[in-house]
Amino acid sequence: MSPRPRTFRRAALAHGVKTVVSVSTDKAVKPVNAMGMTKALAEKVLLADGGEGPHSTRFVIVRYGKRDRESRERRALLRAANRARPSLPVTDPAMTRFLLTLPQAIDLVLHATVHGLGGHLYVRRMPAAL
Repeated sequence: MSPRPRTFRRAALAHGVKTVVSVSTDKAVKPVNAMGMTKALAEKVLLADGGEGPHSTRFVIVRYGKRDRESRERRALLRAANRARPSLPVTDPAMTRFLLTLPQAIDLVLHATVHGLGGHLYVRRMPAAL
């Protein structure tokens, strides 16, 4: 019989890691594709015991959507595509995006690392961009 496989959770516990911060996505809220489903499952596994237990490792999750730079690059691609073809398909005209700058994303991860409570999921408040 083979030994039980190592997971990042068991490895963190075995090596006395103080804090594990998992970066998740807004797609984990209502997953409709493989990425969202795996992120949602990862969140559930990480927080299975409330993120704390008889160990000293804290398991914390941060969740956010698009980083602003990713979206700027995507907008540039869309503008180029629009010049080539004047009509672009849009998922839903009423769709909203929540954008985070790279420094804001880094601050969220650092905040969760230093101040995060085991079993908590952190989502930064951010304005919606239409």
